[in-house]
Amino acid sequence: MASLIPGGIYVMQGGSAAQQIPSLQFWEEVLYLTEPDKCSSNAMYEATRIFVSNMGVKKEERFLKIVLLPRVREDIRKNQILHPALYLSLKKALYKPVAFNKGIIFPLCEVSFRYIDYLLVRIPSFNIEVE
Repeated sequence: MASLIPGGIYVMQGGSAAQQIPSLQFWEEVLYLTEPDKCSSNAMYEATRIFVSNMGVKKEERFLKIVLLPRVREDIRKNQILHPALYLSLKKALYKPVAFNKGIIFPLCEVSFRYIDYLLVRIPSFNIEVE
């Protein structure tokens, strides 16, 4: 079974090109070429799953800040509710709480408390851990 992630990179069981992106030195540029802002919510979940499981805390924090956070904010702004797949993406990002807090929560606190309130209500296992 295959599913599409940003820009037409297919995720196949057993390995794919998408799973190699996190290990590249210039992973941000390669990810930018896949146009993650144009992908579906389900594809964003698949991409988050790959990046969270294959990256260190610093890289995951960067991924969350430049890819997932803008997508979540756009979805809430556009639909007035968070898509279930994006909710699952945030939930998956919680597996590394330090990266989640630095990549999602702290940037939200800098900009607006409206989104942080929404996330606090929607994410039951919320906790803050800072190194």
